[in-house]
Amino acid sequence: MDSSRSLEHVLSMQGGEDDVSYAKNSYGPAAACWRKLAVVDGVDEPEPELEVFFSDLPSNDFNTLFRSLEKQVNGSSQNKYFAAGVPGSFYKRLFPKGELHVVVTTSALQWLSLRYMYLLN
Repeated sequence: MDSSRSLEHVLSMQGGEDDVSYAKNSYGPAAACWRKLAVVDGVDEPEPELEVFFSDLPSNDFNTLFRSLEKQVNGSSQNKYFAAGVPGSFYKRLFPKGELHVVVTTSALQWLSLRYMYLLN
């Protein structure tokens, strides 16, 4: 990687209207989601109950997250989801085998950029 280019420039999303812009590249997946939502809305069955685990390092304060989830419910006592915070590093096992059915993971790449600054120097 050319050290004269900033990491933010290299990893940034491509704006604009050309073929490589995130706006054009995200249209297909977004349209597929909207089509699936239309199908799901047509199903006449009760919504399933979900159990959601939020994982972060033990130093994280999950209270803000849980307070924001309570606001989403609008006072209803019939939650369709149950949330739990699981402290721990993603480098180690957080759940028993066979426990999770669907897993979605995201990462905050902006924090990784701090490490690359040391490599460029």
